[in-house]
Amino acid sequence: MTADPRRWFSFTALVLLAGLAWTLVSRVPSGGETQGQIASARVGFAAPDFTLDLLGGGQVTLSELRGKAVVVNLVGVLVPAVSRRNAGATALL
Repeated sequence: MTADPRRWFSFTALVLLAGLAWTLVSRVPSGGETQGQIASARVGFAAPDFTLDLLGGGQVTLSELRGKAVVVNLVGVLVPAVSRRNAGATALL
């Protein structure tokens, strides 16, 4: 069974048009407000607030660090290659 090239072209065009329509409908509006939507990692949008437990005890909340440089390293340190690669970044802290 061979497929008709016109059917594949029509199907591909339909999928591309549906993807374009979805992109236009679901895009975040420009401007500084999220209007109740989930924050985006873009200039003008605040990062979602979260709290982390400190190794020495206690907790730190992201909103407490507003105005300061914050580096959040969310990698598994049990993987040897990742541990070696991130040793330099950890030394900066």
